Formats: sequence, structure tokens, C-alpha cells
Amino acid sequence: MEKYYEKLNEYYREKNSGKKCKSCKEFKTFKEENGILSFSCGGKDKCSRSFKIELSEYINYNDTLHEYNNFLNKNNNMKQSDKDSLIKNLEEILKLGEKQIIKNNNIINKKKLISNYNDLKVKTTVEQSKLLNDINDDEYLGSVDKRELIKRYHSLNTILFENYKELCELYEIPTDENIMINKGKVI
Repeated sequence: MEKYYEKLNEYYREKNSGKKCKSCKEFKTFKEENGILSFSCGGKDKCSRSFKIELSEYINYNDTLHEYNNFLNKNNNMKQSDKDSLIKNLEEILKLGEKQIIKNNNIINKKKLISNYNDLKVKTTVEQSKLLNDINDDEYLGSVDKRELIKRYHSLNTILFENYKELCELYEIPTDENIMINKGKVI
């Protein structure tokens, strides 16, 4: 895949760098059709660079899942063996797609961060509750001044708020629901 991405970058770099090749001064040719990008500088002798790239193909997971469910509901006339075979193939694609979505959207890490935030929230709430009890207790005889307890209470609140903001920023990034069904390659 590394060579694929290198050539894809080269294609767009060349496309955006002018109409004529810098080496041989011939016009560059670019074609984009049927999922294939092709580049040629058109020069002879020392230059004459060219390559073709077959682009990766993607489908939208949610759209495919919706179409799959519609298919199951509408095709009652089909032979059961054909239907079972098709269902098996579609389920395999959807399972692979689910794995890609989990990986591409960093779902496992997000779940971990949510769990860590919830743990922090529980611990912070317990500590703040103890601090609040000490602050409101007129007979408090602890070694720490009440002003320090109040500062500690507010600092815990700030820590919790900062962690919450980080979690919200993580979810501002839209979810990528596209799954790759064919890897791109240099032809």
C-alpha cells in the first residue's frame, strides 16, 4: 500500500504543478476514468514517465447494512440455498466492515477514555463530597485551612472539566462509516 500512496501523491503533485513536464517540456496527460488514474508526461528519450493507479473502492457501512436488511425483507421468492449463500457473504462483508470501522474510528481507545473519565468522575465526586463536608462543618478541626480545602475543591472541578472537554473534542471528529472493499494498487 505504501507504493500506492506514493504514486497517488505523485499523481496529484504532477497534476497541480503545471501543464508541461519540467524535464522534457512536453504536455502532461492525466486521465481519470472507471476508478483508474493514469499519468504520462508525453516526452520521449530521457523522460517519458508514466504510471496507472487503480483506486481503492469503498462502501458506506450503514447504507450497506440498510440495503442488506431491505434485501432480506423483500426477497422471499428466492431459493433458500441461494438466499443462504448470499446472506453468508453479506454477513462476512459486514463483519469485516465493522472491524474496519472500529479501527478507523479508534473506537477501542474512545471506550477506554470514556471509562477512565467515568472512574475519574467517581473518585473526584467522592473527594469533593468529603471536602464539602469538611468545609461546611463548623466544628472542623483538621490541619488544613478551610480556604485550602475550597481551593482543592475547585481544582478538582477544573480537572474534571478539562478532561470532559478533551473527551468532547474527541467526539467532534465525524465518524468514518466507509469501509474499503478493494485495496488500491499501482498497475
